[in-house]
Amino acid sequence: MTIKNKLATLFGILAITLSAGLQAQKIGHVNLNELVRSLPDFQTAQENMEKFQASLESEIMEMQKELREKADRLERDAADLTELVRQRKVRELQEMQGKIQEFIEEAQQNLQTEEAKELTPIYDRVEKAIAAVANEHGFIYILDSSRGKTVLFANGEDVAPLVKKQLEK
Repeated sequence: MTIKNKLATLFGILAITLSAGLQAQKIGHVNLNELVRSLPDFQTAQENMEKFQASLESEIMEMQKELREKADRLERDAADLTELVRQRKVRELQEMQGKIQEFIEEAQQNLQTEEAKELTPIYDRVEKAIAAVANEHGFIYILDSSRGKTVLFANGEDVAPLVKKQLEK
């Protein structure tokens, strides 16, 4: 047998050994976003976040209404005001507009904080359930097949039913 034939045989044996080892490894996938959205806890969190957002929006609308009323009053009374008073009122309106903008920015940050507060415990529970399923069923990888993730194709086992069952425990 030539060296070339021996190498070919060796590579063939190596390829068979590697493919047998790879076939024994279990890989699963789960659409994490879909799974989380299907949970009752998520629905409750979503409702809480919507109520919080509505209260902030209501406050913003009230502030904007007050600004419009003052601007309309200034426009209506401008002819009767001295230049100094009119300038002061314009500055007040500008300051009020700035405060509204600051409030909007704070509200956006508060919404993100509220979302994290509501969703983090849910995702933590799901991740623990996924880890338990992986350990219990011998998966070496469980990939997130949610849209926009780096998994472009998933042909392994969908473990969502197993994770849902684990979450019910």
